[in-house]
Amino acid sequence: MFTSEMIQLAHQIKRSSDKTWSESLKSVYALCKQNVELSVLLQGSTLSSSVYGEWGRVNTNNLRLHFLLLSKAYACFDKGRSIAMYRVASILYSHQNMNYMTFKSCKYVGSSVLAEVEAYFMASATATPTQRQIEVGEENPDYLKVASLPVWSF
Repeated sequence: MFTSEMIQLAHQIKRSSDKTWSESLKSVYALCKQNVELSVLLQGSTLSSSVYGEWGRVNTNNLRLHFLLLSKAYACFDKGRSIAMYRVASILYSHQNMNYMTFKSCKYVGSSVLAEVEAYFMASATATPTQRQIEVGEENPDYLKVASLPVWSF
């Protein structure tokens, strides 16, 4: 069942992220499944500092570290993904104040990377690891020793 908050948030995500209507609704539905409080995201300042708005220096650095650690973990068993994650970390390092639209337009940023960024944001609401972190941790147990839970500050 869709609520008015879900529809409003989907509209705001669509406007700020260049997503289609159905992709925006799927994002809102995923946030609901993670038990994210939608009324908090609907506040103007909160949505603008969410994954679909301006990330700020702290969130950009947290994402950079996330992708850098994924790169190091992938180095043990998948060189191609390791290089891809390192490139994303380098992009985030060179842009201290990033936003979703700028990041989406960067070279080497594809749907998989965008999905991981959104998963990171959603996982930060419940302080749980992303699915990719879990999968990489199963392949490389050393990763779990250095990996941190996703954190997003508003």
